[in-house]
Formats: sequence, structure tokens, C-alpha cells
Amino acid sequence: MAKISTKALATQTSDLINTLQHLPQSSQSTSLSQTDAVALSRTQRHLLHLVEQLTPPVTNHDLSTALNISRPAVTKATAKLIKLQLLTSQPVANDHRIIQFCLTPSGQNAVKDGQAIERQQLNQLETLANHFDKKQRKLIATYLAALNQLLQG
Repeated sequence: MAKISTKALATQTSDLINTLQHLPQSSQSTSLSQTDAVALSRTQRHLLHLVEQLTPPVTNHDLSTALNISRPAVTKATAKLIKLQLLTSQPVANDHRIIQFCLTPSGQNAVKDGQAIERQQLNQLETLANHFDKKQRKLIATYLAALNQLLQG
């Protein structure tokens, strides 16, 4: 492998981040049935997964905390998921001021499809990682961990 300057590595990393931020929605499509597909953001897919995994009632606050995003961002994402009939919302039984979210059957299918997409992506990344020896993979992992910390602030 050729030597690369720190500036060149920084530029390549910046280009990668920009690419990831601007992926077309079609590459993140989640199938709702065998004939329909809808473009869901990673956040929306993650919200559906969390609604499936968290102990009910799952509220806006629960999702906001789990994703470390603002409540208005959760409200916006869940509104689209409700409109797409992937989620339902209803007041919590003991406090009607609090709204809980539940998956619809289509939402459950979308979660399964999202998990299949994630498995496929992981398989592709594992195949890519196999092009590098153990020492190179360790170096890449160290760099990615530091980059992840930097991006999370």
C-alpha cells in the first residue's frame, strides 16, 4: 500500500463523510410489501426498530433519548411513519397527555426488511475488510473509532 499524507487522508475522509451524508434516499429504500417500496431515512428505520425493541409504552421521550436527537426531530420522523401507516399513535392509558407508538403490521415488515438491508451491508463490508491483513484492519478500526468520536463531538 502506498504512503499517503495526512492531508490526503483528511481529504479522503471528508469526501467519504460528504458522500455518506448525501446518499440518495433510493439506496436506503425499505420494502413495505412485494410491490411497494418507500424511502426511509436511517433515523426512521432506527425509530421503527426501537419501537419494536423497547418496552411499551414507547413515547417520544423514549425515542429521543435512545437516539440522542431532539424531540421535534422524533416528532417529524414519527409523523411520516404514521402517515405511511408504519406506526400508530395513541394516548398512554394512565396519562392521556403522553402519546405512545406501536408498530403496524406493515411497520413490522419494514423492520424485518431494514434488518435484512443491514445484514447485507455488513456482509459487503466484511468482504471489503477481507482485502486487508490483520494489521491493516486494526489500523483502520483505530482510525474509524477516532473518527466516530470526533463526529459525535
